This record gives sequence, structure tokens and C-alpha cells, in this order.
Amino acid sequence: MVTVANFTSDLEQIRCVAGFRGTNRKITSFSIIDTPEILDWLHGGEFVVDSGYITFHNPSILKGFVASLKEKGCAALGVKLHRYHNEIPNIILEDGNKLDFPIYELPYNLYFCDFAYTIHKRMFEEQLDEMYHVSIAYKDIVDSLSKYKVPERMLSELSLVLKNPVFLTNSRFELIDYSYGPNDNFSSHTPPPPPNPNPQPKKIPATQIQSPGELDRS
Repeated sequence: MVTVANFTSDLEQIRCVAGFRGTNRKITSFSIIDTPEILDWLHGGEFVVDSGYITFHNPSILKGFVASLKEKGCAALGVKLHRYHNEIPNIILEDGNKLDFPIYELPYNLYFCDFAYTIHKRMFEEQLDEMYHVSIAYKDIVDSLSKYKVPERMLSELSLVLKNPVFLTNSRFELIDYSYGPNDNFSSHTPPPPPNPNPQPKKIPATQIQSPGELDRS
């Protein structure tokens, strides 16, 4: 997962100035404030950047703007300085600290296209890393299934690969066996007996059977 903190840690030219406790928010995309109606075009996860043009000429949108970004699920707000804003408006800083929403100063010479490329590159690298670990886990699972014939040991290996407990059930989701990991004590397992493959229908006592005449009178 790409968070604001681990993404910005390598970017020396930008600086967090408010909302420090919210830097664990997840980044999924990038967006530029290019219209006063920007909030209508956000879906969550964006690192939103502002050149200052819209917010400088429409200062009324600043009231409650940070709260709206947080409500939309955005990751952070970056404001470029020394073009329209020489400093970030106080209302942005105050709301950022109040709501634990990260606010960043962006230098004048920062290209937004480069910033967006860096975000998407980090996300792509993260996805590649996840795919690699999934492929390794899949290989380990297949190897375990082919290597172990004893169900207990197979479940133990699967639990180790998945880093989670593994439960084996029948088609009725009744527990057959389980494992919490390679150090599990299988001798302590007492799974319920398997279901009867040929269940007998329940018999109705003769006293509860009514004759057709009795049914007509009822």
C-alpha cells in the first residue's frame, strides 16, 4: 500500500506543514484543482494538488474545502507556492491540523506531470511486488498439495504460506480438520464425526397421522 508518508519520504522538494498525524492515508491516484467544482470529480484516494489559480480567484471555496476533501476520502492536499499563493492560506492549515488531513507545500518549479508520474510509478511498483508475492504463495501451495499426502501436514504448510489459519470442511461446511501453523499440535484436534452418507428420513409417530376423514372434518 502506498501511503502519503512513504510516498513523500523520498521527495525532498515538498514539505508537510499541517495534518501530520494523517500521513498514513492511502494514495491511489492524482488530481489537479482545475475548476471550482473539483469536489464533484473526486472519488477518493487522490493526492490533490493546487497551482493556486482556482483557490486564489475563488477564495470562498476554501471554507470547508479540507473537510470536503477528507469526506471524499482523498489522501492529501499540496499547494504550489510563489505563483498565486506566497503562503498556504491559514484556513487550509488550520483545518488540516484540526482534521488530521496532510497539507504539503509544493515548490514553484515542481512539474505536476512529473509528480503524477512519480505517484503512478510507485503504485505500479507496489502492484508488481504484490503480484510477485502472490505467485510465490501460489507455487508454495501447489508444491504443498503435491508433496504431502497427510492432510494435517498439508494444512500446516498452507497455513504457513498464507500466514493465516486454514480450515478443511466438507460440502456442508462442517469442520473436518484445521491448522493454525507449523507448530500446531495435531493430536489435540477432535473434529466432529463425518455426516451420515445415507441419512434416514425422520418417522412421524402414528398418533400424529390423520385419516382423510379427519382432515375433512378439521
